Amino acid sequence: MVRKRLTRLAALVFAPIVVLSSVHELYLRNQQELDRTLSALYPFWLAAGVAVVLGAFLQRIDRHRVARGALVAYYCSGFGFLAWSFLRALPVADHFPRWVLDLEGGTAAFAAVWLAGTVFLGRRVGARSLEPVVAVLALVLLVREGVLFSQRLDPRPPPPPRDIVAGLGAGGDPSRPNVYHLVLDSFPDDLFEARMPPEGMKAFDGFVRFHARSQTAVTAQAVPLMFAGRPLLGTTPEEQAREGLTGPGSLLPWLRHTGFQTVGFVPRHVYESVPSALDTVVFHNENVAQADVEALHETAFLRLWAFRMLPRGLSERAARSRLFGMPTHLFEREDPDRLSSFAQPVLALLSTERFLAVEPQLPPRGRYTLVHILLPHRPYRLRADCRYGAGSETTDIGEQTECSLRLVVRLLDTLRQLGRLDGSVVVVNGDHGLDEVLRDGQFVEDASAWERTLLLVKAARARGPLRTAEATAHIQDIAPTLRALVGAPPDPTHEGRALGEALGGGTAPRASDAPPSSSLSR
Repeated sequence: MVRKRLTRLAALVFAPIVVLSSVHELYLRNQQELDRTLSALYPFWLAAGVAVVLGAFLQRIDRHRVARGALVAYYCSGFGFLAWSFLRALPVADHFPRWVLDLEGGTAAFAAVWLAGTVFLGRRVGARSLEPVVAVLALVLLVREGVLFSQRLDPRPPPPPRDIVAGLGAGGDPSRPNVYHLVLDSFPDDLFEARMPPEGMKAFDGFVRFHARSQTAVTAQAVPLMFAGRPLLGTTPEEQAREGLTGPGSLLPWLRHTGFQTVGFVPRHVYESVPSALDTVVFHNENVAQADVEALHETAFLRLWAFRMLPRGLSERAARSRLFGMPTHLFEREDPDRLSSFAQPVLALLSTERFLAVEPQLPPRGRYTLVHILLPHRPYRLRADCRYGAGSETTDIGEQTECSLRLVVRLLDTLRQLGRLDGSVVVVNGDHGLDEVLRDGQFVEDASAWERTLLLVKAARARGPLRTAEATAHIQDIAPTLRALVGAPPDPTHEGRALGEALGGGTAPRASDAPPSSSLSR
Protein backbone atom coordinates (compact mmCIF):
# COMPACT_ATOMS: atom_id res chain seq x y z
CA MET A 1 0.00 0.00 0.00
CA VAL A 2 2.83 2.40 0.93
CA ARG A 3 4.67 1.48 -2.26
CA LYS A 4 1.57 2.20 -4.30
CA ARG A 5 1.13 5.60 -2.68
CA LEU A 6 4.77 6.50 -3.23
CA THR A 7 4.47 5.44 -6.86
CA ARG A 8 1.41 7.63 -7.35
CA LEU A 9 3.15 10.52 -5.61
CA ALA A 10 6.23 10.20 -7.80
CA ALA A 11 4.04 10.02 -10.89
CA LEU A 12 2.52 13.37 -9.96
CA VAL A 13 5.84 15.20 -10.31
CA PHE A 14 6.82 13.70 -13.67
CA ALA A 15 5.31 16.34 -15.95
CA PRO A 16 6.24 19.31 -13.72
CA ILE A 17 9.84 18.12 -13.33
CA VAL A 18 10.15 17.65 -17.11
CA VAL A 19 9.21 21.31 -17.59
CA LEU A 20 11.35 22.44 -14.66
CA SER A 21 14.36 20.63 -16.14
CA SER A 22 14.32 22.98 -19.11
CA VAL A 23 13.84 25.94 -16.76
CA HIS A 24 16.71 24.94 -14.48
CA GLU A 25 19.08 24.29 -17.37
CA LEU A 26 18.35 27.73 -18.79
CA TYR A 27 18.71 29.37 -15.38
CA LEU A 28 22.10 27.78 -14.72
CA ARG A 29 23.31 29.07 -18.09
CA ASN A 30 22.25 32.57 -17.11
CA GLN A 31 22.73 32.72 -13.33
CA GLN A 32 25.48 35.34 -13.58
CA GLU A 33 23.28 37.58 -15.74
CA LEU A 34 20.51 37.10 -13.18
CA ASP A 35 22.84 38.10 -10.32
CA ARG A 36 22.60 34.57 -8.91
CA THR A 37 19.13 35.24 -7.47
CA LEU A 38 16.69 32.35 -7.40
CA SER A 39 13.71 34.69 -7.58
CA ALA A 40 13.51 34.18 -11.35
CA LEU A 41 12.60 30.53 -10.64
CA TYR A 42 9.80 31.25 -8.18
CA PRO A 43 6.98 31.61 -10.77
CA PHE A 44 7.95 28.26 -12.30
CA TRP A 45 8.12 26.50 -8.94
CA LEU A 46 4.73 27.94 -8.02
CA ALA A 47 3.23 26.76 -11.30
CA ALA A 48 4.73 23.30 -10.75
CA GLY A 49 3.17 23.17 -7.27
CA VAL A 50 -0.23 24.09 -8.69
CA ALA A 51 0.15 21.37 -11.35
CA VAL A 52 0.95 18.75 -8.68
CA VAL A 53 -2.12 19.75 -6.67
CA LEU A 54 -4.25 19.46 -9.82
CA GLY A 55 -2.78 16.04 -10.57
CA ALA A 56 -3.45 14.88 -6.99
CA PHE A 57 -7.05 15.98 -7.36
CA LEU A 58 -7.41 13.97 -10.56
CA GLN A 59 -5.94 10.92 -8.82
CA ARG A 60 -8.53 11.22 -6.05
CA ILE A 61 -11.45 11.27 -8.49
CA ASP A 62 -10.05 8.85 -11.10
CA ARG A 63 -13.13 6.62 -10.77
CA HIS A 64 -14.81 9.05 -13.11
CA ARG A 65 -14.16 8.48 -16.80
CA VAL A 66 -13.38 12.12 -17.58
CA ALA A 67 -10.97 12.30 -14.64
CA ARG A 68 -9.14 9.16 -15.82
CA GLY A 69 -8.75 10.67 -19.28
CA ALA A 70 -7.51 13.96 -17.84
CA LEU A 71 -5.02 12.10 -15.64
CA VAL A 72 -3.60 10.25 -18.65
CA ALA A 73 -3.26 13.57 -20.45
CA TYR A 74 -1.52 14.98 -17.36
CA TYR A 75 1.05 12.17 -17.38
CA CYS A 76 1.47 12.27 -21.17
CA SER A 77 2.09 16.01 -21.15
CA GLY A 78 5.53 15.17 -19.77
CA PHE A 79 6.25 12.90 -22.75
CA GLY A 80 4.99 15.58 -25.13
CA PHE A 81 7.20 18.24 -23.59
CA LEU A 82 10.22 15.91 -23.74
CA ALA A 83 9.61 15.28 -27.44
CA TRP A 84 9.14 18.98 -28.13
CA SER A 85 12.34 19.87 -26.24
CA PHE A 86 14.21 17.28 -28.29
CA LEU A 87 12.98 18.81 -31.53
CA ARG A 88 13.86 22.31 -30.32
CA ALA A 89 17.41 21.12 -29.64
CA LEU A 90 17.94 19.85 -33.18
CA PRO A 91 19.73 22.14 -35.65
CA VAL A 92 17.46 24.65 -37.30
CA ALA A 93 18.80 23.72 -40.71
CA ASP A 94 17.27 20.24 -40.55
CA HIS A 95 14.17 20.12 -42.73
CA PHE A 96 12.10 17.95 -40.42
CA PRO A 97 12.41 19.94 -37.17
CA ARG A 98 12.13 23.19 -39.14
CA TRP A 99 8.77 22.04 -40.53
CA VAL A 100 7.52 20.72 -37.19
CA LEU A 101 8.50 23.86 -35.33
CA ASP A 102 6.92 26.14 -37.91
CA LEU A 103 3.79 27.71 -36.50
CA GLU A 104 1.68 27.42 -39.65
CA GLY A 105 1.71 23.68 -40.03
CA GLY A 106 4.05 21.48 -38.10
CA THR A 107 3.05 22.56 -34.63
CA ALA A 108 -0.56 21.58 -35.24
CA ALA A 109 0.61 18.22 -36.59
CA PHE A 110 2.77 17.69 -33.50
CA ALA A 111 -0.18 18.47 -31.24
CA ALA A 112 -2.37 16.05 -33.21
CA VAL A 113 0.20 13.25 -32.86
CA TRP A 114 0.49 13.91 -29.11
CA LEU A 115 -3.29 13.89 -28.69
CA ALA A 116 -3.63 10.65 -30.66
CA GLY A 117 -0.94 9.02 -28.55
CA THR A 118 -2.62 10.20 -25.36
CA VAL A 119 -6.00 8.77 -26.45
CA PHE A 120 -4.36 5.49 -27.43
CA LEU A 121 -2.56 5.12 -24.09
CA GLY A 122 -5.70 6.10 -22.22
CA ARG A 123 -7.75 3.37 -23.89
CA ARG A 124 -5.16 0.58 -24.10
CA VAL A 125 -3.03 1.18 -21.01
CA GLY A 126 -4.84 3.49 -18.60
CA ALA A 127 -3.62 5.91 -15.95
CA ARG A 128 -2.92 3.26 -13.29
CA SER A 129 -0.68 1.26 -15.62
CA LEU A 130 1.22 4.40 -16.69
CA GLU A 131 2.00 5.45 -13.13
CA PRO A 132 4.93 3.04 -12.46
CA VAL A 133 6.64 4.12 -15.70
CA VAL A 134 6.28 7.86 -15.14
CA ALA A 135 7.19 7.42 -11.46
CA VAL A 136 10.54 5.83 -12.38
CA LEU A 137 11.20 8.53 -14.96
CA ALA A 138 10.32 11.21 -12.40
CA LEU A 139 12.80 9.80 -9.88
CA VAL A 140 15.54 9.67 -12.53
CA LEU A 141 14.88 13.32 -13.43
CA LEU A 142 14.87 14.35 -9.77
CA VAL A 143 18.29 12.76 -9.26
CA ARG A 144 19.51 14.49 -12.42
CA GLU A 145 18.29 17.87 -11.16
CA GLY A 146 20.02 17.33 -7.84
CA VAL A 147 23.32 16.50 -9.52
CA LEU A 148 22.93 19.42 -11.94
CA PHE A 149 22.36 21.97 -9.20
CA SER A 150 25.11 20.60 -6.96
CA GLN A 151 27.67 20.86 -9.78
CA ARG A 152 26.69 24.10 -11.50
CA LEU A 153 24.79 26.29 -9.04
CA ASP A 154 26.79 29.28 -7.84
CA PRO A 155 25.89 29.46 -4.13
CA ARG A 156 27.20 32.99 -3.61
CA PRO A 157 24.45 35.41 -2.59
CA PRO A 158 23.89 38.51 -4.72
CA PRO A 159 26.32 41.24 -3.75
CA PRO A 160 24.96 43.96 -1.47
CA PRO A 161 25.41 47.61 -2.42
CA ARG A 162 28.98 48.79 -1.75
CA ASP A 163 29.84 51.42 0.85
CA ILE A 164 31.72 53.52 -1.64
CA VAL A 165 32.42 56.47 0.62
CA ALA A 166 34.04 54.39 3.35
CA GLY A 167 36.07 52.48 0.79
CA LEU A 168 37.65 55.58 -0.75
CA GLY A 169 38.66 57.37 2.42
CA ALA A 170 40.54 60.65 2.14
CA GLY A 171 41.47 60.36 -1.53
CA GLY A 172 44.71 60.77 -3.44
CA ASP A 173 47.27 63.53 -3.87
CA PRO A 174 45.36 66.83 -3.31
CA SER A 175 47.71 68.60 -5.73
CA ARG A 176 46.21 66.54 -8.53
CA PRO A 177 42.92 67.50 -10.21
CA ASN A 178 39.98 65.17 -10.34
CA VAL A 179 39.68 63.25 -13.62
CA TYR A 180 36.24 62.03 -14.69
CA HIS A 181 36.27 59.47 -17.49
CA LEU A 182 32.88 58.46 -18.89
CA VAL A 183 32.70 55.60 -21.37
CA LEU A 184 29.44 55.34 -23.33
CA ASP A 185 29.29 51.84 -24.75
CA SER A 186 28.47 51.59 -28.49
CA PHE A 187 27.88 55.32 -28.89
CA PRO A 188 27.32 56.28 -32.57
CA ASP A 189 29.03 59.56 -33.36
CA ASP A 190 26.27 60.83 -35.68
CA LEU A 191 23.65 60.74 -32.90
CA PHE A 192 25.36 63.27 -30.63
CA GLU A 193 23.57 66.29 -32.12
CA ALA A 194 20.56 64.34 -33.37
CA ARG A 195 19.56 63.09 -29.90
CA MET A 196 20.96 65.79 -27.65
CA PRO A 197 18.19 66.79 -25.21
CA PRO A 198 16.93 70.40 -25.25
CA GLU A 199 19.34 72.81 -23.58
CA GLY A 200 21.82 69.94 -23.24
CA MET A 201 24.64 71.56 -25.25
CA LYS A 202 25.26 74.25 -22.64
CA ALA A 203 26.42 71.54 -20.21
CA PHE A 204 29.46 70.94 -22.45
CA ASP A 205 31.06 74.33 -21.82
CA GLY A 206 34.84 74.05 -22.26
CA PHE A 207 34.68 70.78 -24.21
CA VAL A 208 36.24 69.93 -27.56
CA ARG A 209 34.53 67.32 -29.68
CA PHE A 210 36.45 64.90 -31.88
CA HIS A 211 35.10 62.63 -34.57
CA ALA A 212 36.80 59.56 -33.18
CA ARG A 213 37.51 56.17 -34.66
CA SER A 214 37.71 52.83 -32.94
CA GLN A 215 39.90 50.00 -34.14
CA THR A 216 37.46 47.34 -32.97
CA ALA A 217 33.74 46.77 -32.53
CA VAL A 218 34.30 44.55 -29.49
CA THR A 219 34.20 46.19 -26.04
CA ALA A 220 36.53 43.61 -24.50
CA GLN A 221 39.18 44.70 -27.04
CA ALA A 222 38.37 48.41 -27.18
CA VAL A 223 38.63 49.05 -23.43
CA PRO A 224 42.19 47.65 -23.04
CA LEU A 225 43.23 49.49 -26.22
CA MET A 226 41.86 52.73 -24.78
CA PHE A 227 44.03 52.46 -21.65
CA ALA A 228 47.12 51.02 -23.35
CA GLY A 229 47.39 53.72 -26.03
CA ARG A 230 48.58 51.14 -28.54
CA PRO A 231 47.43 47.96 -30.32
CA LEU A 232 47.55 44.92 -28.08
CA LEU A 233 49.40 41.67 -28.62
CA GLY A 234 47.30 39.40 -26.41
CA THR A 235 45.45 36.64 -28.26
CA THR A 236 42.58 36.17 -25.78
CA PRO A 237 40.24 38.74 -24.17
CA GLU A 238 41.77 37.96 -20.75
CA GLU A 239 45.32 38.51 -22.05
CA GLN A 240 44.33 41.76 -23.75
CA ALA A 241 42.58 42.96 -20.58
CA ARG A 242 45.68 42.31 -18.44
CA GLU A 243 47.97 43.91 -21.00
CA GLY A 244 45.80 46.96 -21.56
CA LEU A 245 44.67 47.61 -18.00
CA THR A 246 47.78 46.67 -16.02
CA GLY A 247 50.66 46.22 -18.51
CA PRO A 248 53.58 48.54 -19.41
CA GLY A 249 52.40 52.00 -20.43
CA SER A 250 48.83 51.44 -19.23
CA LEU A 251 47.14 54.58 -18.00
CA LEU A 252 45.60 53.02 -14.89
CA PRO A 253 48.73 51.84 -13.02
CA TRP A 254 50.45 55.09 -13.99
CA LEU A 255 47.64 57.12 -12.42
CA ARG A 256 47.93 55.14 -9.20
CA HIS A 257 51.74 55.46 -9.18
CA THR A 258 51.56 59.25 -9.56
CA GLY A 259 49.22 59.84 -6.64
CA PHE A 260 45.73 59.51 -8.07
CA GLN A 261 43.18 57.45 -6.23
CA THR A 262 41.41 55.39 -8.89
CA VAL A 263 37.85 54.15 -8.74
CA GLY A 264 35.65 52.54 -11.37
CA PHE A 265 31.90 52.07 -11.69
CA VAL A 266 31.94 49.45 -14.38
CA PRO A 267 30.16 46.41 -15.89
CA ARG A 268 31.40 43.16 -14.43
CA HIS A 269 31.93 41.24 -17.67
CA VAL A 270 34.49 43.73 -19.05
CA TYR A 271 36.65 44.37 -15.98
CA GLU A 272 36.21 41.30 -13.80
CA SER A 273 39.35 39.56 -15.09
CA VAL A 274 41.59 42.43 -13.88
CA PRO A 275 40.22 43.57 -10.49
CA SER A 276 43.57 45.08 -9.48
CA ALA A 277 43.54 47.64 -12.30
CA LEU A 278 41.86 50.22 -10.02
CA ASP A 279 42.09 50.97 -6.30
CA THR A 280 38.34 50.48 -5.96
CA VAL A 281 36.20 48.60 -8.45
CA VAL A 282 32.44 48.88 -8.06
CA PHE A 283 30.56 46.63 -10.45
CA HIS A 284 27.15 47.89 -11.51
CA ASN A 285 25.31 44.96 -9.97
CA GLU A 286 27.07 45.72 -6.65
CA ASN A 287 25.95 49.32 -6.74
CA VAL A 288 22.17 48.92 -6.86
CA ALA A 289 19.59 47.54 -4.50
CA GLN A 290 18.57 44.04 -5.51
CA ALA A 291 14.91 44.93 -5.24
CA ASP A 292 15.34 47.47 -8.03
CA VAL A 293 16.07 44.80 -10.63
CA GLU A 294 14.50 41.64 -9.22
CA ALA A 295 11.21 42.07 -11.08
CA LEU A 296 13.19 42.84 -14.21
CA HIS A 297 15.04 39.56 -13.86
CA GLU A 298 11.90 37.54 -13.22
CA THR A 299 9.98 38.88 -16.19
CA ALA A 300 12.87 38.71 -18.61
CA PHE A 301 13.77 35.14 -17.65
CA LEU A 302 10.16 34.02 -18.02
CA ARG A 303 10.08 35.54 -21.47
CA LEU A 304 13.40 34.01 -22.45
CA TRP A 305 12.17 30.54 -21.47
CA ALA A 306 8.92 31.05 -23.36
CA PHE A 307 10.87 32.30 -26.36
CA ARG A 308 12.97 29.15 -26.34
CA MET A 309 9.97 26.80 -26.04
CA LEU A 310 7.40 28.43 -28.34
CA PRO A 311 7.21 27.41 -31.99
CA ARG A 312 9.92 29.32 -33.81
CA GLY A 313 7.55 31.16 -36.08
CA LEU A 314 5.56 32.40 -33.09
CA SER A 315 8.54 33.15 -30.87
CA GLU A 316 10.23 35.28 -33.52
CA ARG A 317 7.08 37.29 -34.04
CA ALA A 318 6.37 37.57 -30.33
CA ALA A 319 9.91 38.76 -29.60
CA ARG A 320 9.28 41.74 -31.84
CA SER A 321 5.94 42.48 -30.26
CA ARG A 322 4.82 44.13 -27.05
CA LEU A 323 4.14 40.66 -25.62
CA PHE A 324 7.83 39.86 -25.30
CA GLY A 325 9.30 43.23 -25.96
CA MET A 326 12.72 41.72 -26.57
CA PRO A 327 14.37 41.71 -29.99
CA THR A 328 15.42 38.39 -31.44
CA HIS A 329 19.10 39.43 -31.61
CA LEU A 330 19.21 38.91 -27.85
CA PHE A 331 18.71 35.21 -28.34
CA GLU A 332 20.00 34.44 -31.80
CA ARG A 333 23.70 34.27 -31.03
CA GLU A 334 26.41 31.61 -30.89
CA ASP A 335 24.84 30.35 -27.71
CA PRO A 336 21.12 30.98 -28.25
CA ASP A 337 20.22 30.05 -24.69
CA ARG A 338 22.18 32.86 -23.11
CA LEU A 339 20.38 35.95 -21.97
CA SER A 340 23.60 37.93 -22.19
CA SER A 341 23.49 41.44 -20.79
CA PHE A 342 19.74 42.01 -21.01
CA ALA A 343 19.60 44.02 -17.78
CA GLN A 344 22.92 45.82 -18.13
CA PRO A 345 21.53 49.12 -19.48
CA VAL A 346 19.16 49.40 -16.51
CA LEU A 347 21.84 48.29 -14.05
CA ALA A 348 24.25 50.85 -15.51
CA LEU A 349 21.60 53.58 -15.18
CA LEU A 350 20.82 52.72 -11.55
CA SER A 351 24.50 52.41 -10.66
CA THR A 352 25.34 55.77 -12.24
CA GLU A 353 22.46 57.42 -10.41
CA ARG A 354 23.82 56.05 -7.13
CA PHE A 355 27.28 57.34 -8.04
CA LEU A 356 25.78 60.81 -8.59
CA ALA A 357 24.15 60.60 -5.16
CA VAL A 358 27.44 59.83 -3.38
CA GLU A 359 29.73 62.07 -5.44
CA PRO A 360 29.37 65.00 -2.96
CA GLN A 361 30.88 62.74 -0.27
CA LEU A 362 33.85 61.62 -2.39
CA PRO A 363 37.30 63.28 -2.41
CA PRO A 364 37.30 66.60 -4.34
CA ARG A 365 40.88 66.27 -5.58
CA GLY A 366 43.35 63.64 -6.64
CA ARG A 367 40.77 61.13 -7.90
CA TYR A 368 40.40 59.40 -11.24
CA THR A 369 36.82 58.16 -11.64
CA LEU A 370 35.91 55.80 -14.46
CA VAL A 371 32.21 55.40 -15.17
CA HIS A 372 31.63 52.84 -17.92
CA ILE A 373 27.94 53.01 -18.80
CA LEU A 374 26.49 50.25 -20.96
CA LEU A 375 24.50 52.81 -22.87
CA PRO A 376 23.35 53.17 -25.57
CA HIS A 377 24.44 49.54 -25.98
CA ARG A 378 21.77 46.97 -26.84
CA PRO A 379 19.28 45.82 -25.62
CA TYR A 380 17.20 48.96 -25.98
CA ARG A 381 15.32 49.17 -22.71
CA LEU A 382 15.38 52.83 -21.70
CA ARG A 383 13.16 55.62 -22.95
CA ALA A 384 14.53 59.03 -23.88
CA ASP A 385 13.85 60.31 -20.34
CA CYS A 386 15.58 57.19 -18.89
CA ARG A 387 12.35 55.65 -17.63
CA TYR A 388 12.03 51.90 -18.06
CA GLY A 389 9.27 49.36 -17.68
CA ALA A 390 9.07 46.75 -14.96
CA GLY A 391 9.05 44.09 -17.65
CA SER A 392 11.21 43.69 -20.71
CA GLU A 393 9.80 46.17 -23.16
CA THR A 394 12.06 47.69 -25.77
CA THR A 395 12.60 51.18 -27.10
CA ASP A 396 15.14 51.93 -29.83
CA ILE A 397 18.68 53.17 -30.36
CA GLY A 398 17.53 56.79 -30.67
CA GLU A 399 15.72 56.85 -27.33
CA GLN A 400 18.46 54.99 -25.48
CA THR A 401 21.10 57.31 -26.93
CA GLU A 402 19.15 60.33 -25.72
CA CYS A 403 18.92 58.73 -22.28
CA SER A 404 22.70 58.25 -22.19
CA LEU A 405 23.24 61.91 -23.13
CA ARG A 406 20.78 63.03 -20.44
CA LEU A 407 22.78 60.98 -17.95
CA VAL A 408 26.02 62.68 -19.01
CA VAL A 409 24.39 66.12 -18.76
CA ARG A 410 23.16 65.24 -15.24
CA LEU A 411 26.65 64.22 -14.22
CA LEU A 412 28.20 67.41 -15.58
CA ASP A 413 25.53 69.54 -13.92
CA THR A 414 26.16 67.73 -10.62
CA LEU A 415 29.89 68.44 -10.84
CA ARG A 416 29.19 72.06 -11.73
CA GLN A 417 26.87 72.49 -8.74
CA LEU A 418 29.55 71.00 -6.49
CA GLY A 419 32.13 73.41 -7.86
CA ARG A 420 34.22 70.51 -9.18
CA LEU A 421 33.70 70.69 -12.94
CA ASP A 422 35.85 73.72 -13.80
CA GLY A 423 39.02 72.41 -12.16
CA SER A 424 38.59 68.84 -13.37
CA VAL A 425 39.66 67.00 -16.50
CA VAL A 426 36.70 65.29 -18.17
CA VAL A 427 36.72 62.77 -21.00
CA VAL A 428 33.53 61.34 -22.52
CA ASN A 429 34.05 58.71 -25.19
CA GLY A 430 32.49 55.72 -26.85
CA ASP A 431 34.41 52.47 -27.10
CA HIS A 432 33.03 51.98 -30.62
CA GLY A 433 29.93 52.83 -32.64
CA LEU A 434 27.14 50.73 -34.13
CA ASP A 435 26.70 48.95 -37.44
CA GLU A 436 23.86 51.29 -38.39
CA VAL A 437 23.54 55.00 -39.12
CA LEU A 438 20.77 57.60 -39.14
CA ARG A 439 19.74 58.63 -42.67
CA ASP A 440 16.68 60.69 -43.43
CA GLY A 441 15.31 59.95 -39.98
CA GLN A 442 15.70 56.17 -40.37
CA PHE A 443 18.33 53.77 -39.07
CA VAL A 444 19.96 51.77 -41.84
CA GLU A 445 22.73 49.19 -41.75
CA ASP A 446 26.25 50.36 -42.47
CA ALA A 447 28.99 47.77 -42.09
CA SER A 448 31.68 50.36 -41.36
CA ALA A 449 29.69 52.59 -38.99
CA TRP A 450 31.02 50.80 -35.89
CA GLU A 451 34.37 52.58 -36.42
CA ARG A 452 32.86 56.01 -35.78
CA THR A 453 32.31 56.96 -32.17
CA LEU A 454 32.28 59.92 -29.81
CA LEU A 455 35.15 61.67 -28.05
CA LEU A 456 34.66 64.79 -25.89
CA VAL A 457 37.55 66.26 -23.90
CA LYS A 458 37.65 69.10 -21.37
CA ALA A 459 40.92 70.32 -19.90
CA ALA A 460 40.99 71.78 -16.40
CA ARG A 461 39.91 75.44 -16.40
CA ALA A 462 38.82 75.23 -20.05
CA ARG A 463 35.88 77.49 -20.93
CA GLY A 464 33.84 78.46 -23.94
CA PRO A 465 31.11 76.88 -26.07
CA LEU A 466 31.54 73.34 -27.31
CA ARG A 467 33.68 73.30 -30.43
CA THR A 468 34.53 70.54 -32.88
CA ALA A 469 38.12 69.73 -33.82
CA GLU A 470 38.98 69.14 -37.45
CA ALA A 471 41.52 66.42 -36.72
CA THR A 472 40.38 62.82 -36.51
CA ALA A 473 41.13 61.06 -33.24
CA HIS A 474 41.29 57.41 -32.23
CA ILE A 475 40.43 55.80 -28.95
CA GLN A 476 44.10 54.90 -28.47
CA ASP A 477 44.71 58.68 -28.20
CA ILE A 478 42.82 58.83 -24.90
CA ALA A 479 45.63 57.52 -22.66
CA PRO A 480 48.34 59.91 -23.98
CA THR A 481 45.85 62.80 -23.95
CA LEU A 482 44.96 62.24 -20.30
CA ARG A 483 48.65 62.05 -19.38
CA ALA A 484 49.24 65.37 -21.11
CA LEU A 485 46.23 67.02 -19.43
CA VAL A 486 47.62 66.26 -15.97
CA GLY A 487 51.09 67.55 -16.91
CA ALA A 488 52.91 64.26 -17.52
CA PRO A 489 55.46 63.62 -20.30
CA PRO A 490 54.50 61.21 -23.11
CA ASP A 491 54.97 57.48 -22.66
CA PRO A 492 57.27 55.95 -25.32
CA THR A 493 55.11 52.81 -25.58
CA HIS A 494 52.07 54.78 -26.76
CA GLU A 495 51.27 54.76 -30.47
CA GLY A 496 48.38 57.16 -29.94
CA ARG A 497 48.99 60.89 -29.68
CA ALA A 498 48.10 63.53 -27.16
CA LEU A 499 45.40 65.78 -28.58
CA GLY A 500 46.87 68.87 -26.98
CA GLU A 501 46.98 70.97 -30.16
CA ALA A 502 43.22 70.79 -30.63
CA LEU A 503 42.74 71.50 -26.93
CA GLY A 504 44.99 74.54 -26.99
CA GLY A 505 48.30 72.92 -26.06
CA GLY A 506 51.11 71.05 -27.71
CA THR A 507 50.77 67.66 -29.31
CA ALA A 508 52.98 64.91 -30.53
CA PRO A 509 52.82 64.38 -34.31
CA ARG A 510 51.37 61.24 -35.77
CA ALA A 511 52.16 60.01 -39.18
CA SER A 512 48.60 59.46 -40.33
CA ASP A 513 45.04 59.88 -39.19
CA ALA A 514 44.17 56.54 -40.71
CA PRO A 515 43.59 53.64 -38.31
CA PRO A 516 46.81 51.79 -37.49
CA SER A 517 47.76 48.89 -39.74
CA SER A 518 47.43 46.55 -36.78
CA SER A 519 43.79 47.53 -36.27
CA LEU A 520 41.57 44.97 -34.71
CA SER A 521 38.52 43.74 -36.57
CA ARG A 522 35.13 42.51 -35.62
